[in-house]
Formats: sequence, structure tokens, C-alpha cells
Amino acid sequence: MTEKKDRERVMAEITISYVLRLASEEGRAYEMWKHMMQAGEEFIASSLLQSAPRPRPSIEVSMS
Repeated sequence: MTEKKDRERVMAEITISYVLRLASEEGRAYEMWKHMMQAGEEFIASSLLQSAPRPRPSIEVSMS
């Protein structure tokens, strides 16, 4: 075991402005995440629609 050393006690103060700024940054990050997820879903949906086989139109032949 290492021997215990005397250390100075450090006190930190979290101010309300810091908390508000942090909350604001997290809100922006969350909005960006939602935007990226929506863009990803739209890309996947459009890719699936493009690669899906399209039904061929049927031709009706009238025998009169």
C-alpha cells in the first residue's frame, strides 16, 4: 500500500449559470440527435422504397 499523503482540500462551487448553460448545451445536443435519427429513418425508408420491386401494370385484352 502506498502511504497516505497530506493533500489540500479543494472545494468547487457550481453556479446556477453553469447549470443553465449545461442544460442548454444538452438540449441542443438532444435536438441534434433527434434530427439525425429522423434523417436516418427517412434515408432508410427511401432506400427501401427504391429497391422494392414495383408491380408491373397488367394489360387487359378485350376479345370482342
